[in-house]
Amino acid sequence: MGNRRFDLRRVKLHYSHSVEEIAKALGCHRQTVRLWIKQGLPADSSMRPVLVRGEDLRKFLSGKYSNGKQPMLPGQMYCLKCRARQSPAFEVADLIVVTPNIGTLQGMCPECSTIMFRHVARASWRTSAGNLNVTLKAGQASLDDNSDAALKLHLARWMEGK
Repeated sequence: MGNRRFDLRRVKLHYSHSVEEIAKALGCHRQTVRLWIKQGLPADSSMRPVLVRGEDLRKFLSGKYSNGKQPMLPGQMYCLKCRARQSPAFEVADLIVVTPNIGTLQGMCPECSTIMFRHVARASWRTSAGNLNVTLKAGQASLDDNSDAALKLHLARWMEGK
């Protein structure tokens, strides 16, 4: 259950909760709440039961959720193996048309040589690509006419954003 999200509205802001009350309200185990206290959740442990202010709990859990988010910069993709966002090797990427409105930028990770992906919208793929050298490739396009001329026309329209 590593990165489970909890409904923070179940925690009353102006109320002090015990470990058991927090566990019951959020639907988690008591040991999870005790682990949060060890990780830095402010608690009053001078008496029993240990009490945690609702405001402190909400701030702590909100901070845990926001730490993992990293916005992608133009020209970057996310490598699942390295668990990092970075520019592809040699600043080269392929743009694969998936649907009429969605494409996928595909590049190679400079660290581990794994294929990296970034889904992009048709209207904003140039912004997402940044300064990458992009080559357009056809994906599994569902065209009635599979001739090369129709495919090239479809790809050209996609690049223009029409």
